[in-house]
Amino acid sequence: MFFIKVENIQYVTWLTGPLFCTSMLIFLAWFIWTFWKPEHEWTISIKLIDAGVTGCEPDFTDHENCRGENKTEVCFTPNGSASVYFPQGCDLTCGSVYSNCLNTFIIWSGPFLVSAGLLFLSFFTSFVGGQDSAEDEIAKFAKIWLLLLFGMWVSASLAGAGGGFTVALAAITLAAFVASGVFLAISYKRIEREEKIRDLWKILLEKYGTYLDVIRGLLIVTCAPVAVLYIFVSGLKQRIRSMKFKCATPPEFSTRTLTTNRITWLTVEGRTLLKEFYSWDRANVYSLAVYWGVAFITLIFVSRFTILFLSWLINETMDMSLGVVTCIMVGAGVLMFLLPPVPGAPIYLTMGIIVIPVGSANLGLVWSIVYAIGISLLLKLLATALQQKMIGGLLQNQVGIRQLVGVNTDLIKAMKLLLEDPGIGLPKVSILCGGPDWPTSVLCGIMDLSLLPILIGTLPVITLVVPTVLTGSFIYMAQMQDDSGSPLYAWAEVGATLNAAIAAIFLFGNMGLAAYYVERTISSRADELAKIEIDQEVKDKDDAEESFRLAYTEVTNWEVVPFVMKTTLFLAVMCMIISCYTVQLFQLDCFVPYQLTDTIEEELGGNWKNLVKPVGCVSLLLFTISVILFLAFYQWAKTKATAKCEADETTNEAGETTNEAGKTTNEAGETTN
Repeated sequence: MFFIKVENIQYVTWLTGPLFCTSMLIFLAWFIWTFWKPEHEWTISIKLIDAGVTGCEPDFTDHENCRGENKTEVCFTPNGSASVYFPQGCDLTCGSVYSNCLNTFIIWSGPFLVSAGLLFLSFFTSFVGGQDSAEDEIAKFAKIWLLLLFGMWVSASLAGAGGGFTVALAAITLAAFVASGVFLAISYKRIEREEKIRDLWKILLEKYGTYLDVIRGLLIVTCAPVAVLYIFVSGLKQRIRSMKFKCATPPEFSTRTLTTNRITWLTVEGRTLLKEFYSWDRANVYSLAVYWGVAFITLIFVSRFTILFLSWLINETMDMSLGVVTCIMVGAGVLMFLLPPVPGAPIYLTMGIIVIPVGSANLGLVWSIVYAIGISLLLKLLATALQQKMIGGLLQNQVGIRQLVGVNTDLIKAMKLLLEDPGIGLPKVSILCGGPDWPTSVLCGIMDLSLLPILIGTLPVITLVVPTVLTGSFIYMAQMQDDSGSPLYAWAEVGATLNAAIAAIFLFGNMGLAAYYVERTISSRADELAKIEIDQEVKDKDDAEESFRLAYTEVTNWEVVPFVMKTTLFLAVMCMIISCYTVQLFQLDCFVPYQLTDTIEEELGGNWKNLVKPVGCVSLLLFTISVILFLAFYQWAKTKATAKCEADETTNEAGETTNEAGKTTNEAGETTN
């Protein structure tokens, strides 16, 4: 037997194929096993049978009637390997005592999660190589990081899918990030890792230095408690080092990290960390931290209340005719599509849920689903047409609209080149289906592009619409029961989970393809990008805003900011951090578990405000206090910056007047001579 010695980095790159094949084999085996026998499928009965075995504790808070004889156990019992026996006075609704338990779902979907993790690692190892420059590796890592962020966004978009899929997807996304970090660590030797880190940091400072404060703001809002704990441990460690014991003679240097005889209250590492922190533009970093917090809390609350609103709409339209329901959903869908924070997936989900009870009586189950898919696609096309013609077309002369789209940026210029290309090729389709919805459609209106080709190019978005509508339809079908209380479609919950995963894959694909073609256009068609005429009105407005930004930066220099304003901004950041951590770590204590198929009467006691629990109200209060404090700081800084801009403008005008007078005097002197 022969052994070949290779470097770690080369070995890691060899893993791409094996990891991919293993991922596919695991998924195929799990898929076949799931549908091999009925008892293998994910059903409510399977969940209730395995809940107690996997360590789940029943929650009888709102279900006192579901207690068994000994008052600590549930009233229902397993009846075989795939069914549950409900005695008199105990029905299927008692299964809600395990609504917060995800153990059984994680165990059942374990092979799928492993398959998804291995698939990501196979994708990651294909990027890792030993020959690329530091800049190339930054670009590769950025793509992977964006993929992870897309995973988090998909989790929020599919928050109404239920079944634990959202939590599972978020968990696998974070696990993939940790695993990719481990792969990077083991791929290089220690010296190579240090060299790579230095090279990457140098490139970051040179090319992306202006964006570092954005990352620092994210670090503040996410890692501040960890940093405080590290500083405390550093001080404690240094204090122990400085102690003198009678039984031992302390060395000249307590550890190798102490480079001087002077003992300070922190270790060298701690002092280095603080020195780096003090070098930051703290006012800007703190402000960006608040912005990050606002974005996070807004996403959480908007997604929760979006599901609440859609579930209310479902129940209100249950007894209406199909035509009336269609008109209501189209109207509500258009409004929601025009709101940037609201993703489209819950709209498609809701369409799939609503049409089943309303349309199945006349159209049948299958044709009701087909009808929901068709209406969802038409709704997307209608929203695209309105954004293009009503906003981009009619308001193209408004400087604010063109500036909001970003017509002078390389991203929009590249998209413009791709949209101007003749025909309907894959690059153009990728932009229309995977690009940012609002800027893309409005840009088409500003460019006066024909509507019909744009709508035709948008049609492939059906690859996302179909699995998402099917997810919603299967969610509702999983709740349907026969006269005996048994599920009519035991396989529907499995189908909902699988289609939610397929929808996430297509969403990844559309976004990734659009990003690829934009990046390729920027690099390969740089000459054409340079020839695109600058929108001067937008540029003038951008320049004015840049002047204000520079003045704002100058007046918010941490050294010159008054103590009261420093305290105001600091408290705003602290309240935002506590609010974000509360919502993230105590989700079950902040919100009542609520899905699209739930009702306000049953789950929230008839009051929609009960969706937010007391802990959630505290988090929302802290969020509000943070925003108010930050607005007070911003208003002070804005007033100072505006005054400085006016003073600078007056000085410039005076200088120009002096120059004009000097020029006139010189001309008069020349005439006299």
